[in-house]
Amino acid sequence: MFGVSAIVYTAVEEKGFMLTGLAFLFSLATFVIMAANPDFTQLEAYRYELAIAILSTVYTGGKALRQVLELWTGKRWFQRRTSALLDFFGDKIMAYLLMSAASSAAPTTHRLREALIEEEAKDRGKEEGFLGWSGTTSTSSSSYNAAIAFIDTSAASISMAFLAFFSLAFSAIVSGYKLSTQSYI
Repeated sequence: MFGVSAIVYTAVEEKGFMLTGLAFLFSLATFVIMAANPDFTQLEAYRYELAIAILSTVYTGGKALRQVLELWTGKRWFQRRTSALLDFFGDKIMAYLLMSAASSAAPTTHRLREALIEEEAKDRGKEEGFLGWSGTTSTSSSSYNAAIAFIDTSAASISMAFLAFFSLAFSAIVSGYKLSTQSYI
């Protein structure tokens, strides 16, 4: 490649690398936040989100590592066309999985928050609360604070999953551009 097309392709490569790095950081944050969340295993949507975050972290980390090694050594692991195909389909699949995981966990978090608000409004006293958190539901209660912390960290993890989705979706657009510029003759 020479001239303007080489400059455009280099700029696209750099954008793709930055988006992959962002997707890796957001996927890793999703994974770490959800894994650090106590009692996340009680809810299937959270287990699903954690599994997808692990897959996304491994995929984006591997892709970023491959891109760094290719830039550093100047040697390609795959032909340009094969690399563009792998990146395009990998980005699309992981983006869809991240959106699916975040979309399944978001309503669960919303329902938990609303149930906690209802419990606080009813002031149940010493009865066992939602998901087994017991004690009073006043704001001074440690079980109430634990429930709020659980819901807030879940929401933070879901937010990171959405950001990872957007990074991978834009990366898929860049990969699609690279794929469309390949010669198939």
